[in-house]
Amino acid sequence: MHLIKKRKSTYNEMLLHHMITIILISNQYLIDQNTIGSVVLFLHDVSDFCLFLARICNDYKVDSVWYSKIILGVFLCSWIITRLIFFPISIIIPTATYSFSNLFSENLTVKYGCRCLSF
Repeated sequence: MHLIKKRKSTYNEMLLHHMITIILISNQYLIDQNTIGSVVLFLHDVSDFCLFLARICNDYKVDSVWYSKIILGVFLCSWIITRLIFFPISIIIPTATYSFSNLFSENLTVKYGCRCLSF
């Protein structure tokens, strides 16, 4: 998609963002953390849906300005709820707690050519 569309001023940042995303998804697959990776992707995609709707309203110059404002308000609320509340409570804190509690009780294993903790 990056090669087809006209380049914007944020091209390099978006390309870097997508490259890092691919690396993170690949690594979560390699260390067998598919459940956590799926939940993280879901939580991040929920708010992106509203952002895409707002962009569509903006790109197609919808007559009523309040459509875009309502959708952007819903996007802001969903972004705050999913990324600032649900993400730390349901992913970061339980994962860190589990990892730190089992850090010294489990042995390091070699899996898929990389060293990782077996969860």
